[in-house]
Amino acid sequence: MQRPSVPKSTQTEILTNSKRRCCICFGLNGDLDVKKGQIAHLDHNPQNNSPNNLAFLCLDHHDEYDSKSSQTKSLLDTEVKRYRQDLYHYWETPQRSLPTDIENDVLQKLSLLPHSWKNEYMAIYPGHFAKGTYTENNSYADVWEMFNDVVSHSYSESEWEKYLALFASSLPTLIEKLERIVLIWGEYLDDHTKHLVFKLCSRLETQVRTYSVIIILSRRDMNMDTMFNQQFIDTLKMLGEFSITMDKQRKPTI
Repeated sequence: MQRPSVPKSTQTEILTNSKRRCCICFGLNGDLDVKKGQIAHLDHNPQNNSPNNLAFLCLDHHDEYDSKSSQTKSLLDTEVKRYRQDLYHYWETPQRSLPTDIENDVLQKLSLLPHSWKNEYMAIYPGHFAKGTYTENNSYADVWEMFNDVVSHSYSESEWEKYLALFASSLPTLIEKLERIVLIWGEYLDDHTKHLVFKLCSRLETQVRTYSVIIILSRRDMNMDTMFNQQFIDTLKMLGEFSITMDKQRKPTI
């Protein structure tokens, strides 16, 4: 039986919605380059030519998706549909919004991301933020400013273990999210802003490495209290400065 072709009108819909960008390339890597590709049937049924069952994929990802090993590579139909939805939304957004609106949205995302790490830290750090110095002192310009006064850590292996996930897992995740925003939305950011993002990521990577060696240095009978405490203050300071800078760069919308 001859395989039915996708109606030309449906092909046009899929190709124009995707602008010949592979939704898997976009979803996994933020890749928006034009690709040589094909329209894939996500349920592997060539009879089902519903637009909801179709996606434009580059040749490599189409082969991977249709291969018998696709399950081990986790290319699920629901996953690809989500990537396709995100890709379509990406192309729709510039048509609905002014460039200034999009830039402000991206700057807001960048500004809010450091708060995720700060909140994780505050949740682990017991007591001090419930009845800390900052509750009795209204001179702080913002929440970031009070950390130099409130943060006070003494080193021990158990304390190091307690906060390990913040530096071994949470900071790398934050770095990945920051870099991904620039990768996907970089066309709406000026070079200075992108430089600040990559500079922050580099500094945070140093914090990740530094935290991993603190326990090694401590076993050489070194007094680690100052270094351990400074690790948190420095991380919070660089996150706070970045967050505030991103907020200040937002422009008033018309």
